Amino acid sequence: MDAAAGELARGVKRKSDDDGAPAWDGEMSGAELLDALGLTISDLMASSSSAAATPPPEDAAAEQHAAEPVFGPEVWRYEPRPRLRGELEELNDLFVLDETSDTVMIPSLFIDRRILLVFLRHFGCRFCRQQVRAICEHAQPALRREGIPVVMISLGLPRHITKFKQETGIDAEIYVDPRPDSPVAYSGFKLYGGKDRMVDASGEVLPQVKEKALALPGDFYDGGYPTDTSPYSGDIFQVGGMFVMEGHSCLYAHRSAFLGDVPELPLVVEAATGKQPDGQPSTRQWPGWHTPCDDSWRQPLELPALVAPMPPPLPRVASKR
Repeated sequence: MDAAAGELARGVKRKSDDDGAPAWDGEMSGAELLDALGLTISDLMASSSSAAATPPPEDAAAEQHAAEPVFGPEVWRYEPRPRLRGELEELNDLFVLDETSDTVMIPSLFIDRRILLVFLRHFGCRFCRQQVRAICEHAQPALRREGIPVVMISLGLPRHITKFKQETGIDAEIYVDPRPDSPVAYSGFKLYGGKDRMVDASGEVLPQVKEKALALPGDFYDGGYPTDTSPYSGDIFQVGGMFVMEGHSCLYAHRSAFLGDVPELPLVVEAATGKQPDGQPSTRQWPGWHTPCDDSWRQPLELPALVAPMPPPLPRVASKR
């Protein structure tokens, strides 16, 4: 009994401090403390049972939930979500970083909603700045009317995200690949990279890349997002892509073949909304998850002959016999 009283008396100490009653100094036994407070074991047991039997207010959990700061897809952080199945299950373990360097699992971005997922090259890319402006002006309004958010993933550092939003004016979720120099999220979505997506065998910029660059207005430029070791953030030969994702499905896929290769935005909006510009249901068949990039721009290589041509036959010489 004395041991039980001592255990319960520890919980009474706070009450004795608040009420001005004798405080437990550690020297008194549990029974002596209870006697000093004018309490009995029965009193304490009844009080403990009453407190345990009283449930918290029904809205207490909701109030606590609402008070907690949230960034990104809330459903992933507070409820267990099913893993992706089928052709997308290889994405289950991929994650990106938000502007506070918190991790966000990629499946959580679209498991419960439809999104337009845009992979940018890197924050300092002139083509990406132009692409973001075009999305803001020509795609985002129509997508918002259908409740479809734009989500972007880029190569860069978490601290670059806020600056990029301010400079471009884009109001969208933006994340970065956790390994910008060897991107894992880009690899998971089977996006392309390598010098041959930017320059030819002689080191000259590809003609189609030059054409895209010359078509850009003068206010688009490269750079502005350095790291501690490089003027650019991430693999500069990585190219991006655009996807319409929902649940366990990829409804549309465009994987860029070279720098500046982006799809026509009206078609992307139609794929995302399922509606033609006049509001009628879309009847197009869209490229899906397994669709590779369009490499039809590549010129066939002229390989040197591996075997020397056969010499012409020698003229026949008449026999002297």
